[in-house]
Amino acid sequence: MKIIDDIKSAVNLEIRTPSDTNEYFEAVFMSKDTVKLASILKENIGDPLKPAGKDVRFDRKIQKIVDLIGGLRREQSFYVKDEGADKYMYVALWPWQSNPSKTTLKIGICDMNKLGGK
Repeated sequence: MKIIDDIKSAVNLEIRTPSDTNEYFEAVFMSKDTVKLASILKENIGDPLKPAGKDVRFDRKIQKIVDLIGGLRREQSFYVKDEGADKYMYVALWPWQSNPSKTTLKIGICDMNKLGGK
């Protein structure tokens, strides 16, 4: 995914997934880089569906993605981009409660057909 290359070139990451994974990417970055990362996400995806600090209700389709990644807390951000053919790219930013200087980045492709529908 091009967005991952853009992020890797702008932010220092501790990668947690194998480099050959095409449908899911996870890494940890320093929370101070959140603004820089958010700029890349806005350029590639747009505004977050759920900004940090906000509570948001999603339609059933998007809620399936949220459930797949384990839900969202108030301080987390969540982005979604429709990739066509009922596939969605999602990005979640999960600040650590145990160490506020770190944030986990999760990027994945969700195929609604494999999740059991729309």
